[in-house]
Amino acid sequence: MELGWKAENPAASIQPFEERESQRFLDAEELSLFFRALAEEKNETIRDYILLSLLTGGPQSNLLEMQRSEIKRARALWEIPAEKSKRKQPMDVVLVPVVLELLGRRRKAIDCDPRWLFPGRYPKKSGDLSDPFGAWKGVLDRAGLNDLPIHGLRRTHGTWQAILGSSLPVIGKSLGVIRRALPKGSSRECLDRLSNRLTKILSEARKLPKP
Repeated sequence: MELGWKAENPAASIQPFEERESQRFLDAEELSLFFRALAEEKNETIRDYILLSLLTGGPQSNLLEMQRSEIKRARALWEIPAEKSKRKQPMDVVLVPVVLELLGRRRKAIDCDPRWLFPGRYPKKSGDLSDPFGAWKGVLDRAGLNDLPIHGLRRTHGTWQAILGSSLPVIGKSLGVIRRALPKGSSRECLDRLSNRLTKILSEARKLPKP
């Protein structure tokens, strides 16, 4: 109407497509297969990106655009600015020691635009890693998993926290969904427990014989 359109809406009779939120996540057996397939990925940037997706539960767009300036190592936090957040609010993601170690390795591996922790193939055109999906499909194919979208790693992260006993406020805080203060150390303690469990599964997966 603002543009002066006065005729009948041509889309008025179209029924909206019903979207169903996926509940898919990786269980313990699938995680073993997944980690083994991920270890075979030759592209270190892709491998680190996927592993960080699982260990932080961070939103994919923010992970792709992760910059060195957002990592606050002294406080073990990843500070996502409001302009990058889907909710238009700043987000703090807690980083456990294994993640800080991975990020430290990323900083040393960067040989192009130093702003990005996951630089793309064409840094002059797009500084960040812009298309990890081909490699993601390769990992799933090697693991025999074909029904997990890449954002399913964020759901896997949150689900395993719940399995290991984390409360909903702690899960929300670790995923950057809520910003209210929690008891000191509660998020970090729960994430350490998650990290230890995933590390154990990863270690066991490496011992499995190849099919």
